[in-house]
Amino acid sequence: SGGGLRQTVERTGTMASAMDFDTEPYVPGDQFNESRFRSQVERSLANVRRVLDNTKHPRYAADVAHSYDDKFLLAEFLTNTALAAVFNALAVLGVADDTLARTREWVAASRAVTLRWRATERCTFVKRTKRDVDSNHSYHVDETIGSRVRSLISHKTVTTITEYHWRFEASYALVAFAGADGDTQDDAQRTVLLERTAHTTIVGTSEDAPHPKERVVPPLDYALDWLLAQLDAATGRVGFGIDRDAATCRTPRRNADTRAALDALRRLSTWADGGDAYVRRL
Repeated sequence: SGGGLRQTVERTGTMASAMDFDTEPYVPGDQFNESRFRSQVERSLANVRRVLDNTKHPRYAADVAHSYDDKFLLAEFLTNTALAAVFNALAVLGVADDTLARTREWVAASRAVTLRWRATERCTFVKRTKRDVDSNHSYHVDETIGSRVRSLISHKTVTTITEYHWRFEASYALVAFAGADGDTQDDAQRTVLLERTAHTTIVGTSEDAPHPKERVVPPLDYALDWLLAQLDAATGRVGFGIDRDAATCRTPRRNADTRAALDALRRLSTWADGGDAYVRRL
């Protein structure tokens, strides 16, 4: 009341949060922080030493004698580790093995495959109510005749407030589709990976709607082609490699394969940040 809003919220579906895992919460837009990275590695090494026998002693690559070829192997190993983490995250979001197989068939048929995050908001009027609110102050009037009190009258202020109830609903979905038509309803060309809906009751004293009647949030698209191309056709395992014989290959970092990997992962990070920022604003 008093021109403000109050809300009650109900959500459908469940989402994993950073608190469900033994890691530091992710902050959108984070850049590489070597100090934090080393701290995370040290914690991981402490856990690894508990399960390895005494003959295994994991150490930083820079602290171990190695040849130049080992740098290529390390670059490939770390990239494959990152790709495995990406596909594990997609599995949590609903990308099952059969879905991956289907999207890989699209890639094999030279079809572009896109991962789209989309959202829609709706706000509908529910009802209008009135309620009385007593003031925090009251005053008394005494009626007297001579020196005797005849009656005691109490007064207080009661304000009638008109309130407007609105249902605000937000729904979002994660969809993979083949080709250029992201709005296709053809199940042969798309697959819904994840859907979530939440709604809240907004109560205010203004008869103006707190949100538009309907708003379609601009979709966020991510091209999956490169990621899917890194999966081995026979085993389904990640198989990133650097072509050392290519004319463009200079170092483990300066080559077309590593540049493509970095580009794909950076675009994925930007795409994920956009969806994360929207959900946090709800």
